[in-house]
Amino acid sequence: MSRSALALSALLALSAGPPAASQEVDGLPVYARFSPTEVGFIVSGPHARQIFDAMTTPHSQDPCTGGWTKQDASGFNCTVHPDGETQCSFGYNYATQRLTHGPLTC
Repeated sequence: MSRSALALSALLALSAGPPAASQEVDGLPVYARFSPTEVGFIVSGPHARQIFDAMTTPHSQDPCTGGWTKQDASGFNCTVHPDGETQCSFGYNYATQRLTHGPLTC
């Protein structure tokens, strides 16, 4: 099984858990928040930075953290904080079967 498939399996396993849970995926912490209609994820660390760097949307200054953020049309976003920590946040809506905003807020 590929690393991507293993990571997706771990994320889906998280979604079967309590309303909020944390688990390591490929050695990195992943946080998940759940509701009856959506599941939201936060990925942190070097993988989040790789995603930020690969996103083609322009970056802007994040008013919440003072860092830099990129967000696509679905609401998938990644932020590089002033201390260098990077987090990506995204969600999945069961009803629309689409990506949506994640659980990170100001």
